[in-house]
Amino acid sequence: MGNMFLRMDDKEVLEDLISSSQNRPVIIFKHSTSCSISAAAYREMEHVDADVRLVEVQNAREVSREIANRTGVRHESPQVIVLRNGKAIWNASHFDVNEVYAAVERHQLEDYEPYIYRTRDAGKTWQKITNGLPAGVYVQTVKEDPKRRGLLFAGTELGVYVSFDDGDHWQSLQLNLPAVSMRDLAIHGDDLIVATHGRGFWVLDDITPLRQLDDETAKAAAVLFRPTKAYASPPGSEYGTPLPRDEPFAENPPYGAMIDYYLRTDVQGPVTLEIIDSSGEAIRRYSSEDRITPVNPDTLDIPVSWRPTPERLSAAAGMHRWVWDLRPTPPPPPAASVPGGGQGGGRTFTPIVLPGTFTVRLTVNGKSYTQPLKVRCDPRGAKSDEGDEDDSKK
Repeated sequence: MGNMFLRMDDKEVLEDLISSSQNRPVIIFKHSTSCSISAAAYREMEHVDADVRLVEVQNAREVSREIANRTGVRHESPQVIVLRNGKAIWNASHFDVNEVYAAVERHQLEDYEPYIYRTRDAGKTWQKITNGLPAGVYVQTVKEDPKRRGLLFAGTELGVYVSFDDGDHWQSLQLNLPAVSMRDLAIHGDDLIVATHGRGFWVLDDITPLRQLDDETAKAAAVLFRPTKAYASPPGSEYGTPLPRDEPFAENPPYGAMIDYYLRTDVQGPVTLEIIDSSGEAIRRYSSEDRITPVNPDTLDIPVSWRPTPERLSAAAGMHRWVWDLRPTPPPPPAASVPGGGQGGGRTFTPIVLPGTFTVRLTVNGKSYTQPLKVRCDPRGAKSDEGDEDDSKK
């Protein structure tokens, strides 16, 4: 029997739907004005291994509360509700409708221990998954990455943690975050967003390397991760005069292509990173042995923060991120440059590359590693390829 599509505004029908879910799963989804059935509902259909009944509702919040009253499970902001075996499941796993994660906190009962639970059988049994989380620090939220199965993020009262094995083991992802309450997490595209209590929003740009980590990564001498797509959009400009340091503003993500690589140990020889165009020509090259001339603040008549010393490609052990500014090798600076800030301060500028497919080549100890890199058109333009397949997947 095919899937049934119907509208439901009468909450009395819910009793029959809950009862009928004993034999046939029911997927209730919020009405969308842009399409007849939401993408989230289609996603759930793919993971329900049975004929399902689809129900579209206008008043999703009221229906959610009514289902909560009848099933004992509550969620205030439903997108998709799955009824199966007479039970309701909100925000099920992106990969298995029977798998759900729940964060529980009991600090108002003077219980400050972390509690995260996982079910893989639609709530029949639950397992506590807190190995690696610090004792005495309760959990505020847990979220699943929608692109890599088993990649979870948890926000506690003091930090952020990550699991690569579906919650069996956790490790810190604190980085430069302050030790404050991490109230909620969201994954937007390739970025992880953290909402903290009293300290605003923080964004971890481009988590595609986390999606590519596996057991072989730690064993490898070097790893070049496949970068996500970059956009050939006009770079931000302050016309050579950045805002004064006392102005309140937040840091923007870096402009260009973010390239991540890993070195297991310190490398004694040169480490090089090259950008190769479709003709096979290396249009940009960086090396850990590049000569970097420090900026002498005594020679400037502008704030030194306007002219930071360029960084050198790292050859040290660990994870590294390098940002290519989407430009080929710039020409040498003019012999006589004009100091100052306005209109670029005498600096020369090279146009960004045209959209296309490039190759990133990392060379370590004479061995080269390559990954494709796609530079796309500005998605705000009339013609955009935004809907293409995710480029960070292997």
